Amino acid sequence: MKHIINIFEEISILFLLITLPFIGIQSIGNFVLPYNLIFFLGVFVFYVLRVFYFLSPGKKSEVSLNNGQILLLLFLFSNFISFLFSKYPYGNKIEFSQITAYVCLAFAFAGKEKDTSFNKLFWLLLGLGFLQSAYSLLQVLGIDFLNWSVNFGSRGFGTLVNPNHFAGYLVLIFPLSLYYFCSKGSKITKSVSGIFLVFIVSGIIISSSQGGILALGLSCAFFLYVSIKNNILKKEDRINLIITAFIIIILNGFLYTVTRDKRESLSTRVSQIMEEENPSIEGRLLNWSGTLLMIREKPFLGWGPGTYKDVFIKYRPLEFNKFEPAEHPRLYAHNDFLQVISELGLSGFCFFVFLLIVLFRNINKSLKKENPLFYLTLGSIVIAGLVAGFFNTAFTFHYFIMPSASLFWMVLGMGLKESTFEGPVVFKNKIKPAYFILLPFLFWGLFYQIRSYRGKSWNLKADRNLSRGLTDNAVNNLRQATYIDGENDMYRYSLSMQYLGSFFRTKGGEYLTLAREEMREAIKLNPFSGIYHYQMAQIYLNESPAALEKSIDEELNKAVELDPSYVRIYLLKAEWATEKQDLNEAIKIYKHIYEIEQGDKTNGYFSKNPNILSVYNFMGRFYYEKKNLQKSVYFYEKLITHLPEKGALFNNLGALYLEMKDYKMAEEYFNKAISLEPENIEFHKNLAYTYKVNNEPDKYDLKMKEIKEIINSSRGQDDTRSNKKGSRKK
Repeated sequence: MKHIINIFEEISILFLLITLPFIGIQSIGNFVLPYNLIFFLGVFVFYVLRVFYFLSPGKKSEVSLNNGQILLLLFLFSNFISFLFSKYPYGNKIEFSQITAYVCLAFAFAGKEKDTSFNKLFWLLLGLGFLQSAYSLLQVLGIDFLNWSVNFGSRGFGTLVNPNHFAGYLVLIFPLSLYYFCSKGSKITKSVSGIFLVFIVSGIIISSSQGGILALGLSCAFFLYVSIKNNILKKEDRINLIITAFIIIILNGFLYTVTRDKRESLSTRVSQIMEEENPSIEGRLLNWSGTLLMIREKPFLGWGPGTYKDVFIKYRPLEFNKFEPAEHPRLYAHNDFLQVISELGLSGFCFFVFLLIVLFRNINKSLKKENPLFYLTLGSIVIAGLVAGFFNTAFTFHYFIMPSASLFWMVLGMGLKESTFEGPVVFKNKIKPAYFILLPFLFWGLFYQIRSYRGKSWNLKADRNLSRGLTDNAVNNLRQATYIDGENDMYRYSLSMQYLGSFFRTKGGEYLTLAREEMREAIKLNPFSGIYHYQMAQIYLNESPAALEKSIDEELNKAVELDPSYVRIYLLKAEWATEKQDLNEAIKIYKHIYEIEQGDKTNGYFSKNPNILSVYNFMGRFYYEKKNLQKSVYFYEKLITHLPEKGALFNNLGALYLEMKDYKMAEEYFNKAISLEPENIEFHKNLAYTYKVNNEPDKYDLKMKEIKEIINSSRGQDDTRSNKKGSRKK
């Protein structure tokens, strides 16, 4: 029996490990690894085995929940309360089930003091860290089998897509490699862990993540401080560490030398921290200011777990468009503590912080026990993780990104396991009742993860069929996804958009009705999405604009209120105001769009979407009618920068300069229009008139002669074509 249980435990550990380093692979083509489900299965099996077999001492004994474990339970229940009071069913369920898995993982690691399975797991984690780091070194040298290096130059990031994710993952593994390197193991153990240590540290350095490198430095400093204080390291260990540090310096010096022409140096990235206008810092400050507005509105219970990306849109500062396109949802606050407060409120945040405080106190106690190096390693892991989370360029990833989050909660459980504090509640049983308390949450989470993955698989099939042009098949796939997971507002939204597309192709009114019904369901499930209200307004506009005028106004106003940075909403609202002949409202909206554009100089909506051209065109025409020719010229010139191949636009600008009596500029623009459309008689006539009013008779005569030749040539071609047509008739 024990042998069978051990096999199941090994399988569950593999499930856990499969998901940790390779999440980035999902971005390749249409292949999506069901990592959430695989991870949850691993946690589920691992936790259940701990509860029903490994945690039982075989006889009744007095056991207690320590302070840290009570706080861990309270933190989970704070998630649960916030989940119950939230208005985001889908995002809540995904995030809450994931948090349940993390908490159960921490409890599983807090369960048994000595277990060989943990030792196996640690070595597997070290092996994965080594493979990630080795792959990152190849990326720096220009070898990238997954073709991701184009996104980050020669920075290393393994398979985790982002260098900061990669660094945050490795800083949690680094202390394990340090522990085994300085342990009393065999020479083979020391040699292998030494190789792992060299590659893992090098991986953190070549990621160029300021926070990751800072965490690495502080972790090393903490290790040396405690080692010297407790006289832990032998002379042999000190020599080995010095040799290893020297090898790391040589390796990274070599990597920097061979890539110096294309790699941003670490010193450059660190110096950027002190720059007054550092875009990385400025973007995060704006990110945090929007998050603080979220917190101010719901400070106690928060918006609910997993709701940040949906709610932040409403509080997103307008200036943030400089750093991220308005249509892209912000997934994280780039500050774990702010995000915990925004999602769980101050109550959940307090439990989270108290949990970390208790953990640090446990580590301080553990340093005085028999094997201080092991507990020192625990302290290094936690400190490295927290520091990396706090200082990483896109901080933090330990609470929300699965690879480092999983490691973080494992380590947290290891710290709680050695707690010396007795909680207020004492139970007499074979196992701790806390583990049974968590089982219903874990069963529910597994059920929801399975259902969620089934819905995702149908949604993935829909995407594949759409890419092949099989629209009807895609609609059927989305119907199936909605049937399985009807509380997923994104499935409802996608299905509505497909029905709307079917309406445009066939003009069948029944598709418009279906599109409206699905969009209504999506809005019910997520009433805070500005995009959904915007799409509903579009459906109403196609259905019956005159009869639904009030509904269209309500949907557009709601969309603007919820998503004030999404430019398409303003464009549609301006077009709708123009259609209603409310030109004052239209110009007011277009002016606002232009103000947004002024703050969007880098990678935002305006540099990518041609729909913004209607703003320039409208503003140019509006100011012309208001006799403000300078403003009109300004907007038409902006329009030309986007449409340099349109001769009519250059002709219009020439006419404006002609009216302003700037004949030189008028001549320049008319000539440009003629170069683009040499047979357009109107352009030539405008240029001739410019010569006439500017008292240039010679140029005027030559241009009029050229115009006559063009006209005669055009007539001759028309006569030839007419004769050919007549001959065919005969």
